[in-house]
Amino acid sequence: MPVPTVRVVVPYLKHYWPLNPVAASHPGAVAISEMYPMSKLHLARAYAPQGNATKARAACQDFFAYWKDADPDIPILKQAKAEYAKLQ
Repeated sequence: MPVPTVRVVVPYLKHYWPLNPVAASHPGAVAISEMYPMSKLHLARAYAPQGNATKARAACQDFFAYWKDADPDIPILKQAKAEYAKLQ
Protein backbone atom coordinates (compact mmCIF):
# COMPACT_ATOMS: atom_id res chain seq x y z
CA MET A 1 0.00 0.00 0.00
CA PRO A 2 1.61 3.33 -1.00
CA VAL A 3 2.14 5.99 1.62
CA PRO A 4 1.98 9.31 -0.28
CA THR A 5 3.16 11.47 2.61
CA VAL A 6 6.34 9.47 3.04
CA ARG A 7 7.01 9.37 -0.70
CA VAL A 8 6.80 13.16 -0.79
CA VAL A 9 8.66 13.96 2.40
CA VAL A 10 11.59 11.54 2.16
CA PRO A 11 12.78 12.45 -1.37
CA TYR A 12 12.61 16.13 -0.40
CA LEU A 13 14.70 15.56 2.72
CA LYS A 14 17.10 13.28 0.88
CA HIS A 15 18.56 16.34 -0.83
CA TYR A 16 19.08 18.27 2.39
CA TRP A 17 19.75 15.62 5.01
CA PRO A 18 22.27 12.78 4.56
CA LEU A 19 20.05 9.72 4.61
CA ASN A 20 20.96 6.23 3.55
CA PRO A 21 19.62 6.05 -0.05
CA VAL A 22 18.26 2.55 0.51
CA ALA A 23 16.38 3.58 3.67
CA ALA A 24 15.15 6.78 2.01
CA SER A 25 13.65 4.86 -0.89
CA HIS A 26 11.73 2.54 1.45
CA PRO A 27 8.03 3.53 1.54
CA GLY A 28 7.89 3.24 5.33
CA ALA A 29 10.93 5.44 5.98
CA VAL A 30 10.38 8.56 8.06
CA ALA A 31 13.09 11.19 8.31
CA ILE A 32 12.95 13.47 11.33
CA SER A 33 15.04 16.58 11.60
CA GLU A 34 16.90 17.25 14.83
CA MET A 35 14.72 20.35 15.18
CA TYR A 36 11.45 18.38 15.27
CA PRO A 37 11.52 17.63 19.02
CA MET A 38 12.28 21.29 19.76
CA SER A 39 9.29 22.30 17.66
CA LYS A 40 7.10 20.33 20.08
CA LEU A 41 8.44 22.40 22.97
CA HIS A 42 7.85 25.64 21.08
CA LEU A 43 4.35 24.47 20.23
CA ALA A 44 3.68 23.89 23.92
CA ARG A 45 4.97 27.37 24.68
CA ALA A 46 2.58 28.79 22.10
CA TYR A 47 -0.44 26.94 23.49
CA ALA A 48 0.17 27.86 27.13
CA PRO A 49 -0.49 31.63 26.93
CA GLN A 50 -3.61 30.96 24.88
CA GLY A 51 -5.02 29.02 27.82
CA ASN A 52 -5.00 25.70 25.98
CA ALA A 53 -3.31 23.67 28.71
CA THR A 54 -4.43 20.31 27.31
CA LYS A 55 -2.66 20.83 23.99
CA ALA A 56 0.34 22.38 25.75
CA ARG A 57 0.69 19.33 28.00
CA ALA A 58 0.38 16.98 25.02
CA ALA A 59 3.09 18.86 23.12
CA CYS A 60 5.35 18.77 26.20
CA GLN A 61 4.80 15.03 26.55
CA ASP A 62 5.79 14.58 22.89
CA PHE A 63 8.94 16.61 23.56
CA PHE A 64 9.75 14.48 26.62
CA ALA A 65 9.23 11.29 24.62
CA TYR A 66 11.99 12.33 22.22
CA TRP A 67 14.27 13.42 25.07
CA LYS A 68 13.63 10.42 27.35
CA ASP A 69 17.27 9.25 27.18
CA ALA A 70 18.81 12.71 27.51
CA ASP A 71 21.00 13.81 30.38
CA PRO A 72 18.60 15.28 32.98
CA ASP A 73 20.96 18.19 33.65
CA ILE A 74 20.57 19.72 30.18
CA PRO A 75 19.27 23.26 30.76
CA ILE A 76 16.57 23.18 28.07
CA LEU A 77 15.20 19.93 29.51
CA LYS A 78 15.18 21.33 33.04
CA GLN A 79 13.38 24.44 31.81
CA ALA A 80 10.84 22.36 29.88
CA LYS A 81 10.11 20.27 32.98
CA ALA A 82 9.58 23.43 35.04
CA GLU A 83 7.20 24.81 32.42
CA TYR A 84 5.36 21.48 32.29
CA ALA A 85 4.94 21.51 36.07
CA LYS A 86 3.23 24.91 35.81
CA LEU A 87 0.72 23.43 33.37
CA GLN A 88 -0.45 20.82 35.90
